Amino acid sequence: MARRRARSKMGLQELDKTQMELVAFPLIVRGNHWILLLLQPQDRRILVVDSLTKGKEAHETTIRSHPTKTFRWEGADTHELVELAATIMDSIPNDNSSNVWRVTRLTRYRQQDNFNCGIFT
Repeated sequence: MARRRARSKMGLQELDKTQMELVAFPLIVRGNHWILLLLQPQDRRILVVDSLTKGKEAHETTIRSHPTKTFRWEGADTHELVELAATIMDSIPNDNSSNVWRVTRLTRYRQQDNFNCGIFT
């Protein structure tokens, strides 16, 4: 029980981002669709696995974290969730002063129906 309490008090300040290779964020978009964000802190890269993404080519863009922004959780869209994940990761102290992340939407994994997104996540 004491060990469980000690872990629950652990904050972002105690994490070492330099030791993280991949951080997975399974998230629900607009209350009904699951996506997976894979963050690579060393490369400042976010891979978005969304089984409803259209297109044949992976789409790449950049995004900035926003430490002072208030994020909404209820009904959030993919863009807002990617910003939130980048902001969470940037709140972990390290030597990198950049708040820019490269974002790639993967198009390889596509569901054939409207209800199996959880399996892809």
